[in-house]
Amino acid sequence: MAGLSLRAVFLLSVIPGLLAVAVIALRVQDAPAEGAPRHAGGILGRDVLPGEFRRYLALVGLFTLGNASDAFLILRAVDEGVPARYVPLLWGAFHVVKSSLSTPAGALSDRIPRKWVVAGGWCVYAACYGAFAW
Repeated sequence: MAGLSLRAVFLLSVIPGLLAVAVIALRVQDAPAEGAPRHAGGILGRDVLPGEFRRYLALVGLFTLGNASDAFLILRAVDEGVPARYVPLLWGAFHVVKSSLSTPAGALSDRIPRKWVVAGGWCVYAACYGAFAW
């Protein structure tokens, strides 16, 4: 990898992340909605979120607790013989695939019930982990 050690590659990968955070922190501002009252109080109050949405958040939280880190998929690939020097490329490819599918999935959720899209995404996710376990 251009004569750089794996440690140097990972250290250099921090730079774009820090730049992105700096741009968001320093340059991005929310425009207040016209006629919207100023928000007072916490957003997670019982009277603010509908019960159905709170149940959805509880389900997502439960799923997240049982969810293995995506890094385990990469580590499994290394166990199967992928050279460690390709880990940053695998990690980048993994996120390119996730990012490239998010827009079409969002468009699909505008045409069919969102519950179906979310459930389908979770099924694909579970199938990927099952395939790696197999």
